[in-house]
Amino acid sequence: MGAPREVPWVVIGGGIAGLEAARLLGISEPGGVLLEATDRFGGIVRSDTWRGAVLDVGPDGWVAAKPQMRALCIELGLGAEVVEPQPAAKKLLARVRNGLEPMPRGLKLTIPTTARAALGIAARDKGMARRVLLEPLVTRKNWGDSHTDESIGDFLRRRMGARWAREVSLPILAGIHSGDPDELSVRAAFPQFVEAEAAGRSLLGQAVARRRAGEAGTFLSLRGGLGQLVNALVEAAAAAGDLRLNDPVRGVEGAGAGRARVELLSGEILDTSRVVVATGPRVGAQLLGAGAPALAAKLEEIPHGSAHVVIYALAEKHVAHTLDASGFIAIDRRAGGVVAASFLSSKWPGRKPEGFVFVRAFLASGTHFDANAATDAELAARGLEELTPLLGLSGNPEKDWVRRFPRATPQPVVGHIARMYSARALQDQHPWLALVGAGYSGVGLGDALRSVHEGLARWGGPPFPSIHVAFR
Repeated sequence: MGAPREVPWVVIGGGIAGLEAARLLGISEPGGVLLEATDRFGGIVRSDTWRGAVLDVGPDGWVAAKPQMRALCIELGLGAEVVEPQPAAKKLLARVRNGLEPMPRGLKLTIPTTARAALGIAARDKGMARRVLLEPLVTRKNWGDSHTDESIGDFLRRRMGARWAREVSLPILAGIHSGDPDELSVRAAFPQFVEAEAAGRSLLGQAVARRRAGEAGTFLSLRGGLGQLVNALVEAAAAAGDLRLNDPVRGVEGAGAGRARVELLSGEILDTSRVVVATGPRVGAQLLGAGAPALAAKLEEIPHGSAHVVIYALAEKHVAHTLDASGFIAIDRRAGGVVAASFLSSKWPGRKPEGFVFVRAFLASGTHFDANAATDAELAARGLEELTPLLGLSGNPEKDWVRRFPRATPQPVVGHIARMYSARALQDQHPWLALVGAGYSGVGLGDALRSVHEGLARWGGPPFPSIHVAFR
């Protein structure tokens, strides 16, 4: 083992958050090191091609209401590559028993934005429509205490009514966050809802105002897949730092005088005044167990969920359903199995291979199926079994891709904000440390980017004040 090598900064983790942290740090202090334990950058984000069509095997888009991803794309010269879903994808289906039914249209994060949307609700159920339209009159909660919290489920039942929450909002939001809305914190997962109520605005009024202001639809993506952003970040970060693959870290400890030492499994030791842990809370706790045990224990309190995804390439002639929607969500997820599906080739432009379609199934554990225990082959078979009657499938898939993310999704349950205040206070005891990535400020890609700018602010903030505005 040689003597420690001094570097201006070390970023641990080469996902979107880690790459952005390295890019920003490298602008003012080139010569740092980014360490990625696997053989590729991007984390859960990965774009492939199959028969000439783009295929995102990880997330395929981001929530448009959170502006951080679009701001970063513009900064990296990808603004013209940002795309909205195709017209067909404005429709969402609901899996009700053994069939698919259309969900109300004109929604933004499950909130109606047009009179047509309200009429659609009325056609579905007049009582439900009356309750939804009374939302502006609901007595608002006092959010004065920054630690005050509420589950997404309780918030939407209170604001929009129990039936709307049960049959529309909660199934959709459960799919977005791969978690239980009755456990997830609304303040952490959807702060814009809380901000609206705290300011005395109705959810309906805010949604309508944003639509009239020309705000993009619910989701956005990139023409060439989200891998375009990974490639652009790698290029930008590599210009000012050493980006390494297959170089895992053993641990991080303070070295006194505001400095830290990062020990790699290879035996190399890096001495630095800035360590960005961009691995997410679970792995971060493992890396900091010796150097910051109290903080590591606090991070271990954050629960994590697992995600199981199967993507099928299906011959178009073997699919009876028109796939004229973004996909479907299951209203009742208790049994497990396929709880949602995306019609990827219908959802985004340029994602349809000639003569084939892509369908991505999301599988979860429940009373009748254990996705965690199932093998890859069992996951693929179960997904196909459930999709066959729903989509009118015949014949076998041309190809399938199974992607598993065990305990990879941090769950910001009620009380998450208070827990993060405690974690930040413990982090402040280590001036060399910044925690960034999914699980701190939220769980989406935009939240991960926001956490980077919040994390780097302790060292003077990012070098782009104009961009920072979009990250607050």
